[in-house]
This record gives sequence, structure tokens and C-alpha cells, in this order.
Amino acid sequence: MSVECKQIRAKIVEALGHVVRVLDVGAGDCDLVRFLAQEIAEEAIGIERRGPCGTVTRSRSRERRAG
Repeated sequence: MSVECKQIRAKIVEALGHVVRVLDVGAGDCDLVRFLAQEIAEEAIGIERRGPCGTVTRSRSRERRAG
């Protein structure tokens, strides 16, 4: 991961803190929604025009993916 990407992710965490739910519309490769589920959100849903990325939920630092 590039330094620029790490800096952007750090700013996202700083700006949002902990959130319960995140919806990422136009999720592309779903990288952002996975990051959000791992770092700040209890539940993150990614939707892409080509099809859903699925719902990623975090429970006690473990991830579950429902499709």
C-alpha cells in the first residue's frame, strides 16, 4: 500500500472515528468498504453498479462477509 493511501486512510479514521454503519455506493473493488469494516464500522455495506460487494460486519475484531 502506498504512503499516500495510508495517509488518506489515517485521515478517514481521524475524521469519522467509530461509526455503527457505513454505506459505500459505487464501491468499485470494495477495498474502501473492507477497510471501513476493519477499522471503524460495526457494519459496512458496499454497493457497486456491477453487483453488490456484500455486507461486511465486524464482531469482536473478526470479520464476517455476507453476500
